[in-house]
Amino acid sequence: MSAAASEEIVNKRGKVSSPVWQFFGYYKSDRSQTNVVCKLCKTVVPAKTGNTMNLMYHPLEHSRIQPTTSVAATPHKQQTTME
Repeated sequence: MSAAASEEIVNKRGKVSSPVWQFFGYYKSDRSQTNVVCKLCKTVVPAKTGNTMNLMYHPLEHSRIQPTTSVAATPHKQQTTME
């Protein structure tokens, strides 16, 4: 495990208006808070524009549910026509 992976993650300084920040923070040593870190997997996530929209998709990767059946195995319903 790298030193950064074991380093403490701190919350974003200042006003936090997006709920996405519950999943993200910054390494304590990153005093300028430039590299956003996922609190779940400790991955640095790109967020250069200052917009949190791209951050909203990363936590979804941790809770992806794999389908138990394939689409091909699902029976299709026949569409009826009106006469």
